Amino acid sequence: MNQPKNRLRHVLNSCLRFAKQYGFEFRCHAVKHPNRKAGEERSFWTVETNFLPGRTFASLEDLNRQALEWATVRMHHRAVKKTGLIPAKAFEHERRYLVELSPHLPAPYCVYERGTDEYGYLSFQGNYYWVPGSKREDVKILLYADRVKIYQQQTCLVEYPLPADGVKNARFSPPGQPAPRHLPKHRKHGSQHEEQRLRSGDRSPRSCGSSIGTRARRCPIPRAPCWAAAAARSTCRRPWQTSRR
Repeated sequence: MNQPKNRLRHVLNSCLRFAKQYGFEFRCHAVKHPNRKAGEERSFWTVETNFLPGRTFASLEDLNRQALEWATVRMHHRAVKKTGLIPAKAFEHERRYLVELSPHLPAPYCVYERGTDEYGYLSFQGNYYWVPGSKREDVKILLYADRVKIYQQQTCLVEYPLPADGVKNARFSPPGQPAPRHLPKHRKHGSQHEEQRLRSGDRSPRSCGSSIGTRARRCPIPRAPCWAAAAARSTCRRPWQTSRR
């Protein structure tokens, strides 16, 4: 839907920049006209009723692999019920009317800003990445679909492959170089030892100390013996608790 220029101020600037980079015009439907994007909403229903039922996924990578095969092989060559068109053949007919993207365009990415600690680590999505160099300044992170790039003052310092889904509290350093000697400053300790201790029913001080990686320390204030506590309770009876002779 074509809209006047004065209404484009409601469109996010990121959408306009994205459209300019790839050479197309961004258009949005009017407010309270959701039916104008019915074709896009119908795709979600197709995924929920055709792709997801009866499937199991070992990981997020496995889900993406099955989804790519389902979308480009099965659904791409399947005739649509109402029109009878096959998407693969329809695309070949419409291809000559479309604008082909340049192969030199960079892949889509998201930008994040992070700071580095005194040991050169930055925290991002639950993991810790080591930043080369001696400057401990703020950096920019470019998150791609399969990798992470770290920039400082428009200079790419290092590039890491994106870890698998579910990997948390892991450390990453450049391959082929000596690993950093220090751990991240604000690294969180895992709860595996604590969970094992609770499941086993062991409540000894030694196991409590091992769960956090330190030795259990005794309390500096000595505890009174059991007989002393019983004697103190017997001498502190309330008036109505005393027996009459």
